[in-house]
Amino acid sequence: MQFEIQNQKFLEKIVNWLRYVVYQRWYKMNFLGFFHLVSYMIKKRSKIPTVEKEKRILGINDFKVTDVAVGNMLEFQIRLLCEAHLRKVDKIDMALVYNPESPVGHWKYTSWINKDNFHYHLAELFPLLNVNPKLGSVFIFNSKDELESFLAKNHSRYFICPSIFKYANNQSFARGYYRFLRRFYNKERFLSEIELPEAANLWVRAFIKKYIKDRYLVAVNLRMNPFFAQHRNAKIGAWVDFFDYCSKKHKNIAFIILSRKSEIPKEFQKLPNLIFAQDYNTNIQHTFGFIKYSLFYMATSSGPASFAILSENIPYIIVSFHAPDISYNYNWWFKSDNLLPWQNKELQKLIWERETPELLIKEFEDLLDKVNKEKWKKGLDLDNADESILDWPYLIKK
Repeated sequence: MQFEIQNQKFLEKIVNWLRYVVYQRWYKMNFLGFFHLVSYMIKKRSKIPTVEKEKRILGINDFKVTDVAVGNMLEFQIRLLCEAHLRKVDKIDMALVYNPESPVGHWKYTSWINKDNFHYHLAELFPLLNVNPKLGSVFIFNSKDELESFLAKNHSRYFICPSIFKYANNQSFARGYYRFLRRFYNKERFLSEIELPEAANLWVRAFIKKYIKDRYLVAVNLRMNPFFAQHRNAKIGAWVDFFDYCSKKHKNIAFIILSRKSEIPKEFQKLPNLIFAQDYNTNIQHTFGFIKYSLFYMATSSGPASFAILSENIPYIIVSFHAPDISYNYNWWFKSDNLLPWQNKELQKLIWERETPELLIKEFEDLLDKVNKEKWKKGLDLDNADESILDWPYLIKK
């Protein structure tokens, strides 16, 4: 019996040696690996001319001159898509560059973003990369020297945005942004749009089916930044009174609050008609999805608002609005009695005044009366929404 066990162990050792040493290490890795290497080099050489001829746009986001902000990254993506349309380019590469010791330069951010927490803020922007339907490669450089070395080797492949002139002069792509979009729209009669991943679209529709049911959903995003420009923050009392009014008069309306958990005031917790998106581990793609699929959107000026403002078909009410791109002195043409050229004057409203309960109620009732509720419900197609996508691993069932 002992002899048989020893023989069995010896045979197992032989089998393992043949399997992992002879087959895996010598035959598969070394012998076949040599032919795979030769094949790889031949294929690579045959592809080089094609790659060299492919012209792309390279979008450079230098965090020393551009804010680490959702709104800026979103606007940059739309700018790059417009540039791609004008230059008839099919692919857009992104280059993100920062200094690890001093990652941001704007005074608004230096007080609360530093070398120790920058990577958290950078990670929040990553979901904004693949909303670009023309996205190619993404490069992250931890020094401008590394980026400039890359540019020197690859400059013939790219149209650079912002231009090398702006880059050399530390000017952000945001300078002149709305002037560029205005001219683009007046020429082309449309604005390029980002595209949410299909999983995000399905997730939001499944969420509405499970948690909103037969009610109408209105998305709300309020600026409540404790670090700078607090005078631009939402007037919480006005919104509490407004939500309280709606809870009594419009029991078929649910509001999805898209703000960060840390920014949600305690007064909101007691209101029965509010749902807090961050309770469901949402990211910025879900935020855009709620803006896209809600009956309409209400907000103060903040980053996610750009998703609605730069659309032609999302109904919205945005209060406490302020002129964009002030560095180019847009105030001379962009005032409260003017519209953005792509703006739908019936369903999209920018309000420069600070909010009051009376103003919110008036504008809400006006837009609620105008939007096509039946068309909204039909467009959601909730009967075909699969709620299983709400749970990890968020699989799309074919």
